[in-house]
Amino acid sequence: MNSDTPMGAETAAGLARGGGLPVTPAVRLVLVALVGLAALTVVFWLVGTHWQGPGGFLAAIAAQDLRFWMQIVTGLGAWLISAWVWALKPRNPDVALFALSGLATLTFTFSFAPPSAVDVALPVGLMSLLFHVNFAGAVAFGIVMPILLMRYPVRLPFHRALSVAIIAVFGIWSLIAAIGPMERLAWGYMITFIEMLCICAAVIAQYFATRNRPRDRAIAIWLGVSVLVGSGAFISLIAAPIALGFGPLVDEHYALSSFLLIYVGLAVGLTRYRVFELGEWAFYVLFYVVGALILLTVDGLLIVALSIDPRTAFGVSLLAVAVAYLPARDWLWRRFMQRRRLEEHELFQAIIDVAFEPAGGERQSRWRSLFAKLHDPLAFEPVAEGAPDAAIVDDGVGLYVPATADLPAMVMRHPWRGRGLFGPRHLRTARYLVDILQRAEAGRRAYDRGVAEERARIARDMHDNIGAQLLSALHSPAPERKNLMIGQTLSDLRDIIRNATRPGLPVEEALADLRAETAERLEPTDIVLDWIARGEQTAILAPDTAHALRSLVREGVSNIIRHAGATKAEVAIDYSGEEIRLQIADDGRGFDPAAIANGAGLNSMRARVGALDGDFELARAEPGTTIRARLPLAGRPQVAG
Repeated sequence: MNSDTPMGAETAAGLARGGGLPVTPAVRLVLVALVGLAALTVVFWLVGTHWQGPGGFLAAIAAQDLRFWMQIVTGLGAWLISAWVWALKPRNPDVALFALSGLATLTFTFSFAPPSAVDVALPVGLMSLLFHVNFAGAVAFGIVMPILLMRYPVRLPFHRALSVAIIAVFGIWSLIAAIGPMERLAWGYMITFIEMLCICAAVIAQYFATRNRPRDRAIAIWLGVSVLVGSGAFISLIAAPIALGFGPLVDEHYALSSFLLIYVGLAVGLTRYRVFELGEWAFYVLFYVVGALILLTVDGLLIVALSIDPRTAFGVSLLAVAVAYLPARDWLWRRFMQRRRLEEHELFQAIIDVAFEPAGGERQSRWRSLFAKLHDPLAFEPVAEGAPDAAIVDDGVGLYVPATADLPAMVMRHPWRGRGLFGPRHLRTARYLVDILQRAEAGRRAYDRGVAEERARIARDMHDNIGAQLLSALHSPAPERKNLMIGQTLSDLRDIIRNATRPGLPVEEALADLRAETAERLEPTDIVLDWIARGEQTAILAPDTAHALRSLVREGVSNIIRHAGATKAEVAIDYSGEEIRLQIADDGRGFDPAAIANGAGLNSMRARVGALDGDFELARAEPGTTIRARLPLAGRPQVAG
């Protein structure tokens, strides 16, 4: 293996130190487990060899109660957790201190287990030795833990001098207690009590020292809650009552289990696991613990002070927590964790403003302004290329927002003016905003396409119909013809203006206008109009079909007026199903097929029908002429691709 790589370097160093054994994290973890197994073997051996009950070694172990096993679980758990972190980061001095505290916890819990075992009689000398080992382990834990908390997550001022002072004071005090008579070992509870107070003081100092460092503040809060809850339980239940001359409030075998919370919290903090969530986790833990303490305190006061029945007292305590504590907890959560929030309508309004802002600097400014209102970051950094999805960067210091439409990707840094971190909730908000903006962008583009297509249709109608009709009217020598064409042009223009934004027109509405126009045209000619319309009342006529139908009726009626010599004109329209069928007939003189085969009006009618993929037919009748046409209601057929 190449020793230039990190793995190769670690393996080479391990070979040099271990005489051929590569000291990898897995190997270190195995060694850690062997240490714990060896300590457990010693405890079991002491219990088994001094067992006074019936049966052998296995019977002695099986006979032990929950108090015994709580010592084993607490000590072994603390050692494995702390040593596991050390196996991952062996060169980190803070992690080494953490592992040393775990070894101290293993020492004082395991040495406490055999004397408290059921039906085990230890010699006086061995009992004295175990008490001294227990005392030394407890004092060592109390020395190492404040030293660690003065160094992590930030180095406190004068931490070296304070560390030396802690070692000197508690070391000398413990030595005096250990070399004297057995009664002096009772000083251990006072020493432990003072050490726990030092631990709490270090946690509080870390909170203030990290006020301008959001990542370290999140770790300090998490460690503070973990340590204060874990050590606070031991202080309030065991150390403080004994130091003040009273008995412990609960069996100390059970109270020691609170140390596991300290080790879980420190392990999470030292590995910097999900730093951006540690602050919220800490508040969750703190809220639940405080709620439980209030519940127990109120319950105890009601029972002791007022002599209320326990069941009634517990119910009143639950009511007090629900009425007083839960609203206060919610207020604190909004005050310290939620910070500013925008209502749903404000978010939507801001997104719409961004989506419909013309491209340019103002559009980007609105997008940044929305995130500034939400998170108040100290800086926005543009990103040339990035991932397609939002992400938390630098342990919560930054939040990456991907590029959207013409808006470039960016990274926000140091939210809430550098007093917080981005977390999963803020990541979900960013993804939600990006998704809504993309949807709004898609809607705006569809709207723009629709507007462009409608403008193109209006321009086409103006060019093909209005322009052509006005030009024909301009060059028409007959005044009546000129007036007729101008009137039709005005009607077409009114229809274009009225229906420009409508995707379709009810057939009844279109036919009513067309009938009125046709009757008005035929009235001066003494030609009787017979208008027949049948079909579904809810049918919708596409704009291009409506325009073609109107042109066919106009041209057909014009031919009747000019050429047929008729006394009656029949217009029958059937719009059932998905098509509209038109028939225009008169009782006039008919026509010569050869004379009108290439007429401009008929060719125009055929072209309009053909453009809609319809059918057109011109036929002689006895008497008169008949025009038949079939058109789709939906308009011009769509061509794939």
